[in-house]
Amino acid sequence: MGKVMSRQENTAFFFLLFINIGRIGRDLCRIGRMGRIGTLSLWYNWILLSCRTVTYDTE
Repeated sequence: MGKVMSRQENTAFFFLLFINIGRIGRDLCRIGRMGRIGTLSLWYNWILLSCRTVTYDTE
């Protein structure tokens, strides 16, 4: 992503992301306890990735 996203674009992006992760999380939770761990690691990776992207964009 070459340009810095506006606040509105950012909000929309994270909102869609939240819905998708919620759906994936529900599917994983049906599988059981491992599903919950998978969801947490997914969240963790997305947060790291988005923070890294924002940091690179602002430099």
